[in-house]
Amino acid sequence: MKNIVVWSLLILLALAGVSFGQLPTQEVSIIAKRFEFFPNPLVVKKGPVRIYTIGVDTTHGFNLPAFKVNKAIKQGEITMIEFNANKTGEFNFRCSVFCGLGHPGMKGKLIVQ
Repeated sequence: MKNIVVWSLLILLALAGVSFGQLPTQEVSIIAKRFEFFPNPLVVKKGPVRIYTIGVDTTHGFNLPAFKVNKAIKQGEITMIEFNANKTGEFNFRCSVFCGLGHPGMKGKLIVQ
């Protein structure tokens, strides 16, 4: 009888959208401007990540190959980037939209703890 009550409760919680063992999504913000990302480095914990970013002077890009992310960041618009940081370490990202002569040096580092 006790097992039926436990399983019934788990099923009700699942139907209500409650999940177990899932990490909360981390939310961070980053600004893209000629020719830098701020803050840099970007530090997160292992798990789901949501980055809110904006280009302040022109369109930029956010290319993070380690997590298969490549997204345009339009000037004056907030862009949301989501991915699962499922491995720890230091990972490089860069601007993937030509933004001027300093474009090749527009790089950043993501540190996943």
